[in-house]
This record gives sequence, C-alpha cells and structure tokens, in this order.
Amino acid sequence: MTVRSKTGGVFRSVLKLEMQDGEIVISLPGTKYDVTFRRLADGAGISASHNIGDDEDAPITPVEFLERAWGVARDKARELGWILRPHA
Repeated sequence: MTVRSKTGGVFRSVLKLEMQDGEIVISLPGTKYDVTFRRLADGAGISASHNIGDDEDAPITPVEFLERAWGVARDKARELGWILRPHA
C-alpha cells in the first residue's frame, strides 16, 4: 500500500497482522502504532481498542494508520467469518 507520509513523500507501508487469543492485532513495525480488533458478541461486526498517540518517528499519522488497520482487519474478519461480505 502506498501512501503520502507526514512530510509529503511517498511511503510504502507494511502492516503486520497477528492473531492473539482470538483477536486480530494490527501494528506498523518500527512504530508505537498497534490496534486490537475483537468480534462483537452479537456477531454483527468488529470493534477496536487502542491507545495511539503521535509517534514522531512514524512515517504516517495515527489517523492514517487506523484507517489502513481497519481495512486490513475487516478483510481478515470476513475471512474468519466474523462479518459477512457486502451483497453485490
């Protein structure tokens, strides 16, 4: 995935996805950014928990990271059957 960095240059991010204790954990290696996604009890989707502040050494902002992490987590949740694919 190619995005603009905080300095306006191009940054190619590689988010790390791990499954830990039945939860999806997404991080950006080399930064303080990570977010944990859980399946909702009613099976209607996923929720996230994080405590992300600015990381001056990170190539993207916390908001940019969260936006990308949600996309990766949604794809994984669909793969796991936690959420349904949208109808065409």
